Amino acid sequence: MDETALTVVELDVLARHEATIDRGLRTFFDVGAALAAIRDGQLYRREHGTFEDYCRERWGLKRQRAYELIEAAGVVRHLSEISDTLPARESHAAPLAALPPAEQADAWQRAVETLPVGERMTAAHVERSACSAGAREALHQSKSAEWYTPAPYVEAAHELMGGIDLDPASNELANRVVGAAAFYTTADDGLARPWRGRVWLNPPYGKEAGESNQARWSQHLIAHHRRGDVPEAILLVTAAPGNQWFAPLWNYPICFVDHRIRFYAPTGEADQPTHSHVLAYLGPNVAGFRRIFSRFGVVAIRMPEAA
Repeated sequence: MDETALTVVELDVLARHEATIDRGLRTFFDVGAALAAIRDGQLYRREHGTFEDYCRERWGLKRQRAYELIEAAGVVRHLSEISDTLPARESHAAPLAALPPAEQADAWQRAVETLPVGERMTAAHVERSACSAGAREALHQSKSAEWYTPAPYVEAAHELMGGIDLDPASNELANRVVGAAAFYTTADDGLARPWRGRVWLNPPYGKEAGESNQARWSQHLIAHHRRGDVPEAILLVTAAPGNQWFAPLWNYPICFVDHRIRFYAPTGEADQPTHSHVLAYLGPNVAGFRRIFSRFGVVAIRMPEAA
């Protein structure tokens, strides 16, 4: 059986979603929702190898642009369940996309309530309203080394591993997105606690005792995986192939993210770093990792050495 063939029902679904896009990108919500449905259902597979190929070849959309539309539509979909007032423009939804879903409604409500009478909503106003002046000052002074991952990457980890048992470098705010069965906070000292099951790890930035935190935490994860305590894990770190601590990651499949990830801080403030990131997978389902995480960039898998 040809796995790329579409059923009659799938062809009808594809036609309806493409009609939405073809009507001239009428609204960002309709287009983003249609693109998400095509991606999630792999309705592109008959003529295109990947969703990114489909977006580029069918619509002339770069990967980053397609995902911006999808994320903005996701914000509106979430807000529509709890709010009567919704962002009318994609630029109004974009500042909210990096926030965890639980924070988006509060941020949007603050933007609506603080908009001066007679003025139009702007993206700058939404971004200002989403964070307090104190939060912005703390960000600019780099007072916090903790940055948390937006939902699409965590959702991909859930899809691959079937769930997350532990996030050892987290807190209550971050776990609203991660959804781990258990998590350790800074006060818990995750490096000194047991690690078991499927792990999501976005290590803290900065250094401790002169050593990179990314080095310390990634080495700890690899050690637990080799012992069998952690059968599967997703590790999110800076793309630093030239650093010594990065070298052991080449033994595992790595997704080199082809865009800047907009992380968020404990304050809710979003930030788009100047450096790139990778997502490494420690586990047996390499084919699944390549299929799912190729949404975010190029997946590199080390070839076995010739005999």
